[in-house]
Formats: sequence, C-alpha cells, structure tokens
Amino acid sequence: MKDLIDFKKNVYSQHGEDGIIKEILYRLKDFTDNQYCEFGAWDGIHLSNVYALIKNTNFKALLIEPDKKKFVELCKNNPSPSIIKLNTFVGLEDKNKIDILLKQNNFNINFDFLSIDVDSIDYYIFESLDIYKPKLICIEFNPTIPNDVDFVQKEYSSNQGASALSLIKLAKSKSYYPVCTTETNLFFIHANYKKQVIGDKDLKINDLIDDTKIKNYIFYGYDGSIFTSREVRLPWHNIIVKDLNVLKWFLKKYPRNYNFLERLLFKIYRKFKNYF
Repeated sequence: MKDLIDFKKNVYSQHGEDGIIKEILYRLKDFTDNQYCEFGAWDGIHLSNVYALIKNTNFKALLIEPDKKKFVELCKNNPSPSIIKLNTFVGLEDKNKIDILLKQNNFNINFDFLSIDVDSIDYYIFESLDIYKPKLICIEFNPTIPNDVDFVQKEYSSNQGASALSLIKLAKSKSYYPVCTTETNLFFIHANYKKQVIGDKDLKINDLIDDTKIKNYIFYGYDGSIFTSREVRLPWHNIIVKDLNVLKWFLKKYPRNYNFLERLLFKIYRKFKNYF
C-alpha cells in the first residue's frame, strides 16, 4: 500500500487533507455509510475537510458552527436537506457534547468521518467521545510542540491546543491508530478498520512527523541568562521573541558574586518576582 501522505491534495482543505480523506474512504469502500460530521465548520467551504465529500457523494452531513455570521454563510453555501446545520458550540456539558448532538441527529454509531477543529479543547472533545466510534477521525494538533512532549492545555477557555503525542496516547486508549498527518492535522482510524487502511503497519509518531525543524532547547548561563537553541517565534502572531530573560540586568551575575546590595535586591526580587 502506498503511504497516505502521497495522496495529499487540496480541493477545499488547507494542507492536502481532501486527498488523504478520499483515499482512506476509498480503502474503506466496502464499509462506508457516507455520514460525515465537521466542526467548527466556518462557512462550510473555507478550509473544509468535508465539503469535497458532500459535493461528490450521496451523503448525510452534520456541520456545526458557533459563530452566527459564519453560520448564515454556511446555510447559504449548503442548502441541501441532507446537510444538518447547527449554530452551537461543541463542548463538554451534556447539552452540547458531541455524542449528544450526533444522537439527536440519528447518526450511525460507527459513521464514516469526524473532523474536529476548534483551536482549543479538541483533546477534551475527543476524550468525551464515548458512545460514537467513527471509522476515521481528523483532529487538529499544535504543530509547534516537539514529538516527545506530552502537552494538553489546562484551561478550557484558552487557545493552546494539544501535542501530537498527547492525542496519539488518547487515541490508542480508545482503540484508534494514527495513520497519517498533515502540517496541522492527525488522522486516526478505528482498530476495526486499521488493516484495510494501512495493513499490518504500526506507525509511530516519528514515522508521521518530522519535528527537527521545530525542536528548540532552553538552557541557562551561570549568571541566570536564558538561551534557546534557535529563535523563538510566535507563528500565529508573526512575532519573534527577542528575550526570555527574567532577571533584571543588575542581577545577571553568578549569585556568589553578588555584593551586599545585590544580595539584598535579589532577596526582594525573589519574594516579589510575581509582581514585577
């Protein structure tokens, strides 16, 4: 079998997901039911992972978008009665859990494809998926986090995301296996269909993601200076961080070399550092 990454192609998706999804569903053609769900769906077209599918198949789709203005566009772009449109958040409360929304709209337990992209609590939404076991799941990860870092944002209200490693661990606990990745999305297949999609392969994170360009090491000077092995850039803000140092310039010395006044200032700084 050819590697799935070789099928990358954009029709409406961002990083070649359309081609990968099409190939995976082709390999599952004897098991498919043409039921798809995507959130946040935005306007139903822009960077969509399901629009190419619903344009070219007999289908049932559930598109969920919380933004009211974008939801109006979504409805205009997807007038078909086969497309269920919901203007709501997918969250962790009973009323808006993804399991509940799927059940309310009569989806099959092992429907074909679920696309999760909310730029924040994607991990927790995947974790909350209990009743439903879609064959294929596409979920966004934070691509700035190296492969060996297990990270999940702690606060539900923030926009930090989760590392690929944390999502792979969660997926395996739910009997899902990683089969492909793009720049920002991981693809997982349920264990019942793994053989049809990738045969007997057991893909590891380093088989899927080359993180050599994003690894960055932090180290320290004896004087308290903080260094990094490469520049620190906030990609979504397009800002290069010039200085991570927290010590004031007059305290940047090896502590044993502080004079009396500097030792006093350092004690004050340590006590009140959270207020500086």
